[in-house]
Amino acid sequence: MATEHWFRWHHGTVTDPKWKTVASRAARALSRNVTVGHVVSIWAAMMENASQAPVRGELLNWSDEDIGAALDIPEDEVKAIRIAMQGKTLECDRLTAWKRRQPKAEDATAAERKRAQRERDRQADVTAQQVESRHVTEGHDRGEERRKEEKEQMPPTSSAAAPVPPVSGDSNRPDKTPKRNGTRLPEDWRPTPELIAAARAERPDIDLRLETAKFRDHWHAKTGRDATKLDWDATYRNWIRNARSPNGFAQRVDPPRHREELRR
Repeated sequence: MATEHWFRWHHGTVTDPKWKTVASRAARALSRNVTVGHVVSIWAAMMENASQAPVRGELLNWSDEDIGAALDIPEDEVKAIRIAMQGKTLECDRLTAWKRRQPKAEDATAAERKRAQRERDRQADVTAQQVESRHVTEGHDRGEERRKEEKEQMPPTSSAAAPVPPVSGDSNRPDKTPKRNGTRLPEDWRPTPELIAAARAERPDIDLRLETAKFRDHWHAKTGRDATKLDWDATYRNWIRNARSPNGFAQRVDPPRHREELRR
């Protein structure tokens, strides 16, 4: 089947005088009236058929019976019209004006847009691969740093009584730091290269550009207390984990970790 999914239909096709000639030829062969409307309908079916053929412009697997059933036209009339088109618009199974009326050269502007899009996609893939490679090589060091920080933050296991802190002059000063308030998603928020690389590695089955756009639209439109978060990068990671793949199913997420990130 041809890669193109369309063909050109020129102005004046419906009122072309040659259809009257074709209708007259078919009517003489059948000894009954054949309308121009039936002729144009058969021609449109031929255009679609020839457009989808491996060699565009040639009829492939044409069936007078099937076309007649589809258009509610008697099979013998379809055959008579097809034969009457010989020498006018057909040469055997080839549409005579196809190459002239359906040139392969596409619009220059459209071709340029396609080239620019391919270049943007190529550059984006190269950047993502570079970031992902750096993410993998640095992952071990970051893991060691996290384990060290967690160890330093662990409370002492000794059973000895904790030392009493010295009493300061400001006894009314609260010991706890003020609770940090969440913020709305910034209008210019974009995922960092590290976030992109991690998302690609974890969910290669989804359209990352589409999910990022959906994430931004969702949180920019949301109102109320739930529209603010403490860590938007963590919220984005959670969004990607739960994104539905093209088959309609979301990736399974560990429930405890999922609930913890939603509270951020």
